[in-house]
Amino acid sequence: MAERPAEEATAEGDRPSRSTEGVGLGEVADEVSPLLASIAARPSPRPRAELALGRVIAWDGERLLLEVDERSVEATRDRNLHPNVLETALRTGEVVLVTEREGRFTVMGALRTQPTPGIDAGEEFHIRARRIRIAADEELTLSAVAATVVLRAAGEVETYADRIVSRAEQLHKLVGRMLRLN
Repeated sequence: MAERPAEEATAEGDRPSRSTEGVGLGEVADEVSPLLASIAARPSPRPRAELALGRVIAWDGERLLLEVDERSVEATRDRNLHPNVLETALRTGEVVLVTEREGRFTVMGALRTQPTPGIDAGEEFHIRARRIRIAADEELTLSAVAATVVLRAAGEVETYADRIVSRAEQLHKLVGRMLRLN
């Protein structure tokens, strides 16, 4: 059996600390459990916030009207919650996470109810923004079964498909030091 490390005084001098080298998981749990129990038993300086789920009924950019537990309540937006998240929750009916402390409600976030582009697979994603930037250090590939466009860091663009169509309403310009057709 491994020998327990010797105890050392901490900088505060109030409790000895041990190196965890050679300490089993059971021994750590035996020491952590009473510590967690003592933290939980301490009186909280503020009343704890209750968590609830709700839906956004209306929002004017400042104040929110929510449906929480079959009642309508006014709420505020947590400063870390992006306003677009609330707009989407209002439009789609997504469930929002709400805290209640001393009768005041705050919306903390929305619960995802649809796949997220880049994380989940989905049937269709519609991304709308003023600018969309996709960056890759070496190569970016756009692929749809039998058609592919590849952008490479070396300044090369490759397109592959059974048929490639390029159209222009006005001047259609191909520029290169050399052009090779077939």
